[in-house]
Amino acid sequence: MIDTVNSFPYKIEMTDNGFNEGYLVNGLANINFTFNASGGAEQKIPITIKRAVFKSKNRLEMDLDMSWAHCRPNVKNVVQL
Repeated sequence: MIDTVNSFPYKIEMTDNGFNEGYLVNGLANINFTFNASGGAEQKIPITIKRAVFKSKNRLEMDLDMSWAHCRPNVKNVVQL
């Protein structure tokens, strides 16, 4: 879950032959969120989406930066997640 308050508009054009391929209007690049925001301090993981693209019409593939303060790793450029 990236955000439970804000929406991410998705546009799909309809033609005489059906639907064209859709896309996120504003994209997700540089969106920041906290994984497990309601968890304890040791369970929260700040995440920045570096790139997000739809692949094979069945998934959203993302490249992320993550930091987990409790264990002290900084993971940069996690690709094709």
